[in-house]
Amino acid sequence: MEQVKTHRGFLPRITYVAIAVLMAVAAFAFMSRRSGHVGYSADTISAVESRQLVFKDMSDGGIEVIDAESRRAVLIIPPGQEQSFIRMTMRSMARQRKQVGAGDHDPFTLARSPEGILTLDDPATGRKLVLSAFGSLNVAEFAKLLNKRTGRP
Repeated sequence: MEQVKTHRGFLPRITYVAIAVLMAVAAFAFMSRRSGHVGYSADTISAVESRQLVFKDMSDGGIEVIDAESRRAVLIIPPGQEQSFIRMTMRSMARQRKQVGAGDHDPFTLARSPEGILTLDDPATGRKLVLSAFGSLNVAEFAKLLNKRTGRP
């Protein structure tokens, strides 16, 4: 076996590689900012498709998702699906509405950008989530709400 030789006062070679990588990433980030490219933020995403949805807690613990325009059910999330991304997201949004004293009757806006970025906007609190940041499997749960048309729950 070959042993790694180190000299007193010198750092191992891997340390130099790590420092070089960090400096390259920092330089890339700096140049990206200077060039004006900042990616996207929740406030700058435009919508090409959107839907107004109301999320209602059901007496059995399920969640009913209602199209705000037609007042028809789009989806029912049965009780016991605690790992549902929609359920966890809407619990968080409901908690924030409660903190600001907003009711649960105002609809949320689910929207898709030209690039396919999904967002969930809560006009009652001003909060806008970029759902696409949570991964494709989680986005797919909300995307089905945008894709389902009224009359076909």
